[in-house]
Amino acid sequence: MIERQALSAIENNNAAELRSLINDHPELLTWHDPNDDEVSLLLATTSHANFPGQENEEHWNRKECAELLIDKGVTI
Repeated sequence: MIERQALSAIENNNAAELRSLINDHPELLTWHDPNDDEVSLLLATTSHANFPGQENEEHWNRKECAELLIDKGVTI
């Protein structure tokens, strides 16, 4: 399932793989989890918890992947 590959690329903070997947499957930019319409690729780039300290923010958030998705025109 291509959506799972995209989510995995985000989890691994692999913007290059995510870019390749989006180039091959632009429909990923509008994908929402069928079980939870609020879950999208953009949402997967951020942490759902508050962590003190800059190092934790960088560890749990995927800034490069979020920027890529926004630049490509992801549905927000």
